Amino acid sequence: MIVIGAVVLWQETSIFLTSGQSRSERLAPLLTGDVQTGLSGYANRILLQDCDEAMNSTFGRLLPQDTRRAYAGNCDRLADEVLDQRPADGLALLIKASANFILGNDSEAAAALTLSQKLSPGEGWLADGRLKQGLPRYADLPDEAKAALAQDVALLASSRRSAAWLARLYLRRDGRQEVLATLFEALPDASKRNVLAEIRAASDPN
Repeated sequence: MIVIGAVVLWQETSIFLTSGQSRSERLAPLLTGDVQTGLSGYANRILLQDCDEAMNSTFGRLLPQDTRRAYAGNCDRLADEVLDQRPADGLALLIKASANFILGNDSEAAAALTLSQKLSPGEGWLADGRLKQGLPRYADLPDEAKAALAQDVALLASSRRSAAWLARLYLRRDGRQEVLATLFEALPDASKRNVLAEIRAASDPN
């Protein structure tokens, strides 16, 4: 029992120690697969956020495809391990969606994206992440995933503060504008005004 406890403690502590390293050192275990989840939700959130950086940051998107797929495969495994502990973890489901889009498992990715929204419908930062994953692929998503993204848009548009995230997505001019414009049309008038005000504010050079 003492040996098992020591191993568990080392796994948990190593996540926190790694979080203070440089990006290349911090992400290296995600590339090799030499990493395990911890016991605390906080420790696992650090791991999952590292996965998000490895796959979706500018750094991650510019990696060779084989490297990106290696990250995705290991992060999909880690997401599954987190979900074994916490089946309703919306971040783990978002990471699973992201990983499977990279791996070409689009149906599994869409299912994870949809479930993430269902289980974490009120968390704006996750809604933003789901939209970043889903909007570029919107035309190919199943109806339930499209409906989940529409719910995320409605959530973010419901206040001026969170509508700023939608404004930033809209102003990227990377092919998402047309989809977002269509989703904006279905919003209540007050939410439309929030989005329009934030787009104007973000576009104002002064």
